Amino acid sequence: MILYEGTIEQFNEDVIQNSVADRAAEKYQVHYRRRPSPSEYRSWQYSLAILNNSFRYANLRDNHILVEYELPYSSQRIDVLLFGKDAKDQGNVVILELKQWSNDRVYDSDSEGNVIVDYGTFRREQAHPSLQVQGYYFHLKDFIRIFNEKNAPKLSASTYAHNYSRTGISVLFAREFEKVNKEFPLFAKEDSVALSRYLRDRLQGGGGQLLFERFTGSTIGPSK
Repeated sequence: MILYEGTIEQFNEDVIQNSVADRAAEKYQVHYRRRPSPSEYRSWQYSLAILNNSFRYANLRDNHILVEYELPYSSQRIDVLLFGKDAKDQGNVVILELKQWSNDRVYDSDSEGNVIVDYGTFRREQAHPSLQVQGYYFHLKDFIRIFNEKNAPKLSASTYAHNYSRTGISVLFAREFEKVNKEFPLFAKEDSVALSRYLRDRLQGGGGQLLFERFTGSTIGPSK
């Protein structure tokens, strides 16, 4: 299940026309036979528009984007998948999780690898974002055969917490998460330019449509 897909160029136009969230909501209702929650709709409307700023700064155009990609054999959904080539013509697929969390809503947890998030009406203990995308990374590696083929595209995974600051009380950047944050980068609200460079390094060569077609046409099944 995919709620939105197209080129970055088309995505940019849809963001300007304020239509990305509407298109995602329409597909959501068809697939699940219910409307998305107001908070989910707002997250598409708000977070995707902010992400588009990094796309524009990186000058991405001939790339492909998927929004809300449902993992094989799972009900979990990846917020954004991006497809393209780097400057050396190496194919790249980028997992990108979007978080609207702010510093005053995230707390330490006694459970290793977890944080507690206050959503206003309830609190939830869940995996640190870098560990969350690490799970997505290995799930795709294990179930999408393209990543085990000859000339396989590189797979990367990161998070953009666009309301979260590195300064002050910053649970997400605590020492215990330094290693996983380095391997699966977490970009804070001060890091929009750094995120743009991260994406440009992997996707500036374009060619997203062909890689997207190769990905969606790949056999799905457990790897050896």
